[in-house]
Amino acid sequence: MYSYYNFEGDQNYLNMKKNVYLLIVFIMILYSCSDEPLLNDVNSFENKEFIIANGMLNFKDQNAFSKQVDHLHKMSKEEREHWLQDINFNNSLYTKTKDLSSEEFINAKMVDVPDEIFATLLNDKGEFAIGEEIHRITQNKELVMSKSSFSKNAGNWDDGNAVSKFDVYYGENDYARKDVPYTVYPYDGDFALESNPSEIANLEVDHLRAKIIGWNRGYIAYASVGIKISGKKKRRRKFKNDKMWYAAFRYDATVHGDFGAVREKEGFKEGRHEKDVQETIFWKTGGRYSFVRMSASFIYEDDGHPRVVSIGRYSFNF
Repeated sequence: MYSYYNFEGDQNYLNMKKNVYLLIVFIMILYSCSDEPLLNDVNSFENKEFIIANGMLNFKDQNAFSKQVDHLHKMSKEEREHWLQDINFNNSLYTKTKDLSSEEFINAKMVDVPDEIFATLLNDKGEFAIGEEIHRITQNKELVMSKSSFSKNAGNWDDGNAVSKFDVYYGENDYARKDVPYTVYPYDGDFALESNPSEIANLEVDHLRAKIIGWNRGYIAYASVGIKISGKKKRRRKFKNDKMWYAAFRYDATVHGDFGAVREKEGFKEGRHEKDVQETIFWKTGGRYSFVRMSASFIYEDDGHPRVVSIGRYSFNF
């Protein structure tokens, strides 16, 4: 009795088993090498307040988000940048935009978020997650989608049935709603010498200027009111970002918050060799501010010219 051996058929069978085995091994290696947990893995938080998944910060719940915001507000700018490095969040909106010129920022088509703390928590698409919801900040709308829909749509926000849209709140005179209120030339008649406040600093230096802006923004999970001075220097006939030798402002502000509560605050902020000096004066996780009144005086020094002070106070009403 002879046994029949189908060499070609059995060899094909063996090759198929081998290919299936290699595919399984490849998938195991792929997932073991991934630094990010799956977006819908509820156990991935374990004892953590937040994780990084799908290129964004995912907070366990609203309380975890609020705690992290509070923590960041207590940090200096340098400490916040070190924190981003420590958690390996490399595509923060703040990191991606802090060194861009106005022209580069426009070309990059990124959302304008003036508050550095909030921008720190967003990715370069304006996204972050709280609980089971993902938020995306655009210039005029805040989009919200469930994590399950986000995964189903592979991160595509065009599914109108899965996305809820909410207006971003802007105070009446937020700089994004109108032209920047104040563009000043500190050495060309807009400021006075600090050493002699009665003498106007009319040095005919027109290649240095500063933008002074105020904001009042409200999102679903965060709202803030603040003020900022940004240095500009003319290079090749265009004004570009400039690290000011010294800039400072003294301010006082009043806001009406939720349920008509009135808050007042005054303070002083300074910076050296920075292109922006800013202060988030009021902030909260949720809600918005109304009837904002701010005024500030400014001090400026750059390129070896004498230190100057603003002649009057700049006012913002939101």
